[in-house]
Amino acid sequence: MAKGIGMMVGHAAVFDSLSVDLGGFVERIRPGAFRDCLASSVDILAFAHHEASAVLGRRSAGTLEVNEDSRGLAVVIYMPDTTAGRDTLASVQRGDLNAMSFQFRVVEDEWTRNTKDGKTVIQRELIKVDFNEVSIVAFPAYPETSIAEARSAVAPVFDAAMQRLNRPDLSARDARIANGNRRMRLWTGS
Repeated sequence: MAKGIGMMVGHAAVFDSLSVDLGGFVERIRPGAFRDCLASSVDILAFAHHEASAVLGRRSAGTLEVNEDSRGLAVVIYMPDTTAGRDTLASVQRGDLNAMSFQFRVVEDEWTRNTKDGKTVIQRELIKVDFNEVSIVAFPAYPETSIAEARSAVAPVFDAAMQRLNRPDLSARDARIANGNRRMRLWTGS
């Protein structure tokens, strides 16, 4: 497994959770929306603040793990010993950064218009999306996203991911992830 200065875990997207107002509408992501994209060979990168100059990890390099779990789009980033990596890690440790985002292209969606408390609410449901980037951000579109250092007490997401990875029906990729996570647990003493 690629070495780095630390490991971040979190969710870049959360299912069935409303986004902030995105300019006259809100969004919700349906479970399974990422499945096809994740099954493809698309290379996914992790950035700080959606900045391509601040690369934190890459799926093809083994420094970024992304999967769809029951909560949403689960992410593990092995942080690089770079200026962007050190700065982002320090900001997450301090609690200045605690959320994530993702860049996507809509493949299939559904729009609805409802009235709530006398106001019209327009909602888009993302049924299927393609994506190639996740980011650690200060202002997420989905407030329930999260990011934390794996060693911190704020990492129940990591423990839940470990339990899921210990299923007997692991694919070869999941087995590699599980082995890396087991090694990381030994390193962190958790």
